[in-house]
Amino acid sequence: MKVVSLLTRMGYLDARRGPGGGIALARPPAEIVIADVVRDMEDDLNLVECFCDDGSCVIKPICELKSALQKALRAYLNTLEQYTLSDLLKPRNQLADVFGITA
Repeated sequence: MKVVSLLTRMGYLDARRGPGGGIALARPPAEIVIADVVRDMEDDLNLVECFCDDGSCVIKPICELKSALQKALRAYLNTLEQYTLSDLLKPRNQLADVFGITA
């Protein structure tokens, strides 16, 4: 339940305890951008140690991998910027079947 608590504190979910309680989205799915959720949920997006300010690597000054990974990370986040939760819920009936719930 730590994830639910975190998502609630971040304003993505509304969680209520007790009778009649439960978990619901705190805002419409069309307003929840997937890249924002990823950024908010990750402590950092340091793919490798050299991305960290205090990271140490002997080839850091001449490494080409770091710039390639930075470019890949930007592309990843830019792609996720184009999607909202609403987009991911489009196959609603099929998702309901998979999870065994009523759509």
